[in-house]
Amino acid sequence: MVLLAFCNMSLNLLYWVDGYPIDFPFQTPTDLTLKVMNEKNNAKRLSLIESHLMESGWDRDRIHSTLNSIKTVLKNPKAELTYI
Repeated sequence: MVLLAFCNMSLNLLYWVDGYPIDFPFQTPTDLTLKVMNEKNNAKRLSLIESHLMESGWDRDRIHSTLNSIKTVLKNPKAELTYI
């Protein structure tokens, strides 16, 4: 049973800053997490995230706010984007 539960879990994006985890602003599905992690360019990463949010039916204001918070952390040279 435990194995089945583990297999159904998604890989979520997360930031590490100075050894401390910072949660991503929303839970990301595994396919998006892998696409974002395979992309090295932050602009492309943000574009992938924006497309996902638009497809998920988020309104423009919420998308804009979320992308701005992600941009702020990505600009921090100490922030490392990873997944769990």
